Amino acid sequence: MKNIKATDAKKHLLEILRDADESFERYCITRNGEPKAVLMSVYDYEGWIETLEILSSKAAVQEIKKARKELDAGKSIPFEKILEKLCV
Repeated sequence: MKNIKATDAKKHLLEILRDADESFERYCITRNGEPKAVLMSVYDYEGWIETLEILSSKAAVQEIKKARKELDAGKSIPFEKILEKLCV
């Protein structure tokens, strides 16, 4: 994440927007040296919101923990084998 003063962000807003959109760069906008806002692409923002929604679901978190335990126990199927079954 890049830090940028509010006055500089104002001067270079279009460049910052382009950078955030095309390169997925994130900017912390500061005023008087204090962080005040974050600018990021809409794609990043939507991903963060989706992650927060998933992690706020107890059922989803339990499923993720269960899946991790299964992976650690070697109870997984390689992608290639799944692909083979789908293409047959």
